[in-house]
Amino acid sequence: FVLHYVWQLPSPKSGAMRYLLGGWQSSGIWNWQSGFPLSVYSGVDNSGSFVGSDLADLVSSPSLTSGSRSQKIARWFTTESFDINAPGTFGTSGRNILTGPGTFNIDLSVVKGFRIGERVTLQYRLELFNAFNHTLLNNPDTSVSSGSFGKIVSARDPRIIQMALRLVF
Repeated sequence: FVLHYVWQLPSPKSGAMRYLLGGWQSSGIWNWQSGFPLSVYSGVDNSGSFVGSDLADLVSSPSLTSGSRSQKIARWFTTESFDINAPGTFGTSGRNILTGPGTFNIDLSVVKGFRIGERVTLQYRLELFNAFNHTLLNNPDTSVSSGSFGKIVSARDPRIIQMALRLVF
């Protein structure tokens, strides 16, 4: 689900307060996503195809790990459900059989316009990406032959703030 809004904030009708409190605009993008589909790979070219993306063999029914967030980061899914594919095969696990971590992110901006004559406006802009600094986890390592198999080893960018002046004419 993605929600985008632009809100022209109400302002006083006249006087000095209109100059200070008028002309403000807020906008934002709220993004809720379930996780992306994951395929588990063996990390070994046992099929002899020289492509290097053989799927892993499925040993048992896989499931996502339950528990605390740190437990899920250390082991996102049941890694013992997979093994390196048998020689001469492409692997028995299906594509996109697991789901990665979901995300909740809010990007915000606040803009104030200052009129400089009839056709010129100076804008002050404040933009916040990942405004509330939620940790947005990347997908876990899905290669059975990797030392970090099943672990989430990285995250997306933390909060980024930028300010700018923009001359509109």
